[in-house]
Amino acid sequence: MPGVEDWINGPLSVIQNLSDQNGQCDTTVIKDYFTQKLRTRNALSWIPSLNDTPLHDLQPNSLVRMRCMVQDMFDPEFYLGLYEVRDVTTRQTSMRCGKYKDIAECGPNQEINLESPRNVTMDRQTLYCIPVPGETQWVKETYSSLHKTKCQPSTSSTPCRTKRGLDEHTASSESSREAMETSQADINGSGAADRLTGSESVDVKRSRTDREKDSNSSTAHNLNFPLPGETGTPCLVKLYDDVDVYKVNDVVELVGVLSVDPSLAQFQGDGDSNDQIMSAMETPVEEMNAHAPPPSLVPRLHAVVCKRLSHVNPMLPYTTEDEEYKTVFTEMKTQVENLRSQLLAILQHCVFGDKLAAEYLLCHLVSTVYARVDVMPLGKFCLNLSNCPQTVEYSQLIYKLISSLVTKGSVDLTERQEEKNPSDDLLLQQYENEKKKQRRGCIKEY
Repeated sequence: MPGVEDWINGPLSVIQNLSDQNGQCDTTVIKDYFTQKLRTRNALSWIPSLNDTPLHDLQPNSLVRMRCMVQDMFDPEFYLGLYEVRDVTTRQTSMRCGKYKDIAECGPNQEINLESPRNVTMDRQTLYCIPVPGETQWVKETYSSLHKTKCQPSTSSTPCRTKRGLDEHTASSESSREAMETSQADINGSGAADRLTGSESVDVKRSRTDREKDSNSSTAHNLNFPLPGETGTPCLVKLYDDVDVYKVNDVVELVGVLSVDPSLAQFQGDGDSNDQIMSAMETPVEEMNAHAPPPSLVPRLHAVVCKRLSHVNPMLPYTTEDEEYKTVFTEMKTQVENLRSQLLAILQHCVFGDKLAAEYLLCHLVSTVYARVDVMPLGKFCLNLSNCPQTVEYSQLIYKLISSLVTKGSVDLTERQEEKNPSDDLLLQQYENEKKKQRRGCIKEY
């Protein structure tokens, strides 16, 4: 059987070997194999995390893990799940498994027989997943310390050099260009009118640079993060089983094969032959661009093991069925009353001695949506506190305290609301028909 290095750094070879042994590319067999491997003690810590590791430090076609939230669900995707490969010289044929990869591949001196009757077309579900919104800093740091994996940079990446930022480079280039124009005008004996014209052209160029900067900053919204200021690497996750189990806003942890092939990106609208093919397929340009972003920005992750998380607290077991969870819960029973009194004392101090407000605030922090009746969430407990100091400092202190107690939280203390685009502050998600994707919203119930 393959060793540890094989199933982590070369999962596609393991999958192909399992397919050859069973005569078919069975998803259940592949999932059972990797599930058994992950049951080994500390096996999960051997796999690098996309939440903590830069994308350029991860090896393509290797196993990575990710803790994320389902932001959107796309239509099923059809692909060659099993295809025939023919040797050019010997004319011998063999079958290849097309699962857990984006591009059908073959070896040297081989070709894919697309007309073979043994080819099998399958479908898989595509989810657009983002890092858990509002995850507090202590949660990220704890996960990073518990599962810290040293990663070697990818062989396809080049060493990064320290260089000036784009704004600094643009500003210095414009300054040198302006100095050259002014000196040239002085040499030629031109008057102030020429220098004025040069300064006007520089202003035009600077305004154009500002517009380009704004357009570049607006591309962050294409990542569909629901909260402003969120960072991280989103993923297009491909599911091969249990496609109907997961839904939008579910928090999941998955282990999958990383795919960052540059040919996966599709840029339409340049008037080339692809546009003619697109028009023949009658697929909107916006939909194609939204569903096929550059893999350097949104990598693809082919999930081999995936599970839904009931919480993201790194100090607790994932499910209540674990024996570890029952042990921790039994030990905590004797300390619950003492912990509750300490929390109430701290919260009461923060609300200036109002014990009733502290009680309500504690109930608000422990509340959660446990069921839904039609469109009404049950368990949701909203709270408004009045007569508080109307200062940003007090709000920051309250948020700092709450974020150290809970696993997720967000606050918006921006005062210049008139400069913000109203379309950027949607509370609820909206579905864009042209792109066939969900547009981000700040309200998440998970």
